[in-house]
Amino acid sequence: DERIQELKEKQCEAVIMFLKRNESNDQEHSIVHEAMAHRCVKAGADLVAGNQKSIVRGIDYYDNVPVIYSLGTHLDGSKLNKTKKQQGILVRALLSFSGSEPSVSVSLIPVSSGEEAGNPENAYCVSSDLKTSVYQSVLKSIWKDSTDTAIQRTCFPNPQK
Repeated sequence: DERIQELKEKQCEAVIMFLKRNESNDQEHSIVHEAMAHRCVKAGADLVAGNQKSIVRGIDYYDNVPVIYSLGTHLDGSKLNKTKKQQGILVRALLSFSGSEPSVSVSLIPVSSGEEAGNPENAYCVSSDLKTSVYQSVLKSIWKDSTDTAIQRTCFPNPQK
């Protein structure tokens, strides 16, 4: 939290904090994840996102700041063959600087490895079909671990647009 405060003191317009903590494969975030995220927000972070293995977890808002507990698989663009399907979420964050503190609105976009399209390489693609099992699986992981209020405040892509 000292680093976040230091960035704010140096007049950074916004601080986005990424947390990595290897814990269990539970689909819900732990109290440790929550405490770490809250500490970052209290120190001045404007968006907090976690990344734990290949598990997608939920979203919440703490003091009006979005907290995404796990983005799932890291999207590194490598050409390594994957032994299993990988899932994650992309975050589109829109920052507004009209007030004294920036405000952030987020959209969550489910993605999966190219294996879904018969390509075993790490070629991540946006899951644009609401009926695909990947899209539904990622959304269920998010919704299971999110508050109703957070779901209502978060934008999810509508592929029919």
